[in-house]
Amino acid sequence: MSTAVEAISEWVVSLRDDVEIVKAVLEREAVPVEARRLAAGALGYLLSRMDLIPDWNPTIGIVDDVLVLRVCMDLAAQHHPSEVLDDDARIGLGRLANHVDLIREFLGAPLFESLRRYCRRLPDVSVHGRSPALVLADQGARQALYADIEADLAHLPEASFQDPDEIALRLRSYLHYKLEQS
Repeated sequence: MSTAVEAISEWVVSLRDDVEIVKAVLEREAVPVEARRLAAGALGYLLSRMDLIPDWNPTIGIVDDVLVLRVCMDLAAQHHPSEVLDDDARIGLGRLANHVDLIREFLGAPLFESLRRYCRRLPDVSVHGRSPALVLADQGARQALYADIEADLAHLPEASFQDPDEIALRLRSYLHYKLEQS
């Protein structure tokens, strides 16, 4: 299995833990608002049924979610939230942000930059009637978002990484097509 696809398969396995890191960024009011908005946008993206790669698409339907989560956390890290996060959240955020180098290498610079532009817009996207601004301002909206994510995570289809070359080809092709459209 290629190094990138192997890493991505591990990211799929760690998705629940990664969501907790993003939630920690979102919950900490001392974190700069732009970093919190990116966290809310990333979490909202997880719930979007018609995201870049629909979740019903075997394996790659969840892979776009783990990629977007990491790119959003890299963007959030540029607002220096680590200064106010506890140790676990700071380390987790750093780990997620550090993965973007592998994503850039795997996708290639042009496709990666398209994904990054897409992620920059997520703080302005409402999902299930909840905007990231509402999620930041309203504890009830945040709790509803978390409950929806938990329900989705409980029903994720099994991801199979048996043919890494096929996964890489399908993922890049799908992202290239969808990001050109957006």
